[in-house]
Amino acid sequence: MKNIFIILILCVNCLSIKAQATEERDNTIQKGLTNVELQKAIETYVKMTETETYKANKKATNKMIDKLNQKVIPKEIMNDNEWERWIAENLNTTKFISIGEANKLRTLNLELTKKQYAENAELYVLIRKATMSQRHEILKPERAGRPF
Repeated sequence: MKNIFIILILCVNCLSIKAQATEERDNTIQKGLTNVELQKAIETYVKMTETETYKANKKATNKMIDKLNQKVIPKEIMNDNEWERWIAENLNTTKFISIGEANKLRTLNLELTKKQYAENAELYVLIRKATMSQRHEILKPERAGRPF
């Protein structure tokens, strides 16, 4: 009987410790931005859209989308091997004259994207932390009423 009582106490302690750890973890998980963070993200995003890096990146991205004959850039663009395979297989469905032209624009696009992220690291941390509705709010000034 004494052994069962000790086992019961140990089980209760383990459950209590697990519940406390779960509660602490839940309290550290952010559930979106605070109002102050949201306003900062909106203001920072607007400032970012006025930079030369952002404008150049947007221009390169739009050119890439146009040349690809698609509404979005394929996910294969992020991996060198996958991109090489994808562009070789799909060159005839694009507006690119050659694989070299596609690679040059891809390189420019990736370099500008990395530069934009580096220049605005704090903003991108806030965007990752934001809820989907907060992300829409952050991007709203540039979207000018267009749907997401």
